Amino acid sequence: MKKIIRALFCTKIRASICSFAIIGVALSFALGPYYGFFYCKGDSMLPTIANGEWVIIQKSAKGYRPEIGDIVIINSHKDGTLIKRVLAGPGSHVNIVAGIIYINGKLYRDEFTHTTVEEVTYTADPREDEYWVIGDNRGETMYDNMPISEISGKVIW
Repeated sequence: MKKIIRALFCTKIRASICSFAIIGVALSFALGPYYGFFYCKGDSMLPTIANGEWVIIQKSAKGYRPEIGDIVIINSHKDGTLIKRVLAGPGSHVNIVAGIIYINGKLYRDEFTHTTVEEVTYTADPREDEYWVIGDNRGETMYDNMPISEISGKVIW
């Protein structure tokens, strides 16, 4: 055993590499239940998140409620794994007229996109356990009410 330890730590470089590896493994075990990585596929979140980009997510805990503007990871039973922005919460009224989004009768403007939705008219009313989500690339995204049970985490970086 002493020979193995001596061989691993006989140089400063090996010692540094081993130290970083041990720290990495310890952090992954300690933070794994709370944080994770997500690989973004597709252009629906452009310009905020590009296709092929990795993001760090904070996994949802019981009782988690996303805030308006949060980017969330959704494990949808019908659409697979998605990354979208929350624009409306329970009890809100979403209306799209001529590609422009209105939430509770007010024109929705944000700094995340400059494109409009291709759909001419659309209406949604998220229920108590739902949030209305859409991608930042409004011309190439899907949008819908998503149950809180399908929201698995929040993008933090």
